[in-house]
Amino acid sequence: MPDRKMRPRRGLYSGSVAALFWLAPLGASAAPKITVPTLRYEIGTLTAGETAEAEFPLTNTGTDLLKIEEVKTSCGCTTASYPQTLQPGEKGVLKVKLVSQPLWSGVEEKHLIVRCNNRNQPQVELDLTAQMRPLFRFSPANPVAVPYRKGELLRQVITVTAASDRDVRITGVTPAGPETGAQLLPAESAGSARAWRVEITARPPEAGGDFSRTVTLQTSDPKVPAIPLVVTGLAQDALAVLPPILYLGRLSAAADTGPPPVLTIYRRAGAFRVVEVKTDSPALKTEIGPLDAPDAAGHNSFYGISVHYLGGWKKGKVPGKIVVRIDDPAVPKLEVPYEATVD
Repeated sequence: MPDRKMRPRRGLYSGSVAALFWLAPLGASAAPKITVPTLRYEIGTLTAGETAEAEFPLTNTGTDLLKIEEVKTSCGCTTASYPQTLQPGEKGVLKVKLVSQPLWSGVEEKHLIVRCNNRNQPQVELDLTAQMRPLFRFSPANPVAVPYRKGELLRQVITVTAASDRDVRITGVTPAGPETGAQLLPAESAGSARAWRVEITARPPEAGGDFSRTVTLQTSDPKVPAIPLVVTGLAQDALAVLPPILYLGRLSAAADTGPPPVLTIYRRAGAFRVVEVKTDSPALKTEIGPLDAPDAAGHNSFYGISVHYLGGWKKGKVPGKIVVRIDDPAVPKLEVPYEATVD
């Protein structure tokens, strides 16, 4: 029989391969692309408490459908509305609303992250800035921190002065609850037409400790009709613990050789002594160290308690408790919860 050589069929084999090589680049190049010409929007000067809006133009300069999956803002004071999709070549606008707070002052900068389905550029970061001009000035500064001792009634007078050229006035004051009182006092001098005095009284909680009270100032400004005035009572004779819950972080079965977390125990007025620290787990070891100079009796006002993890915990969430004993008859011990995650 004659020798027949196998020859490729050009119409079925070579042509198909050529078509595949011809079509592959087209499929690979079809992709969306988000283009934002303005990455930073400056609102300018804004009175604290007012609302402002900004617009960021968007364009899909790619060759496939652009999907805007999410716009994440850095705080709840900023909200965004935007088109969910843009066809190739289509333009759109990302609209941002900033609701400023009455106590803001100076430069405020907010961040936005636009996430989309562009693999080469899955997100775009935007900035929104404003120079905040307060409507009023406060003396002492708002929020106001006032020291007190257990059993005392907290009392503070705050002077409020118009800080802008607007014709604005304080028209009233409302306390937050039955444990707080507030009233407008006459100005200190006849020439203080743009200054007011607010007297705040607050009864601390029976258990003592730090606390906060808020009163609301009513103003004649329609854009900023109310301004909070916050007073924080700082207990001078009570023991405080920071943090109130000790997070040990993510651990393993082996001992943690990194820097240990630290509990801080302090009293603003008066020294004391930490007698003993106990944990409910043999996997933890504690070390006590004073953080300030001792008094004549060798007692301190600040202590740091380092908590070392020695290993041995099983995988999962690990809750527990640290007990600190104090040489104070009023507060003989403090119980501090802790939490850890073992991988």
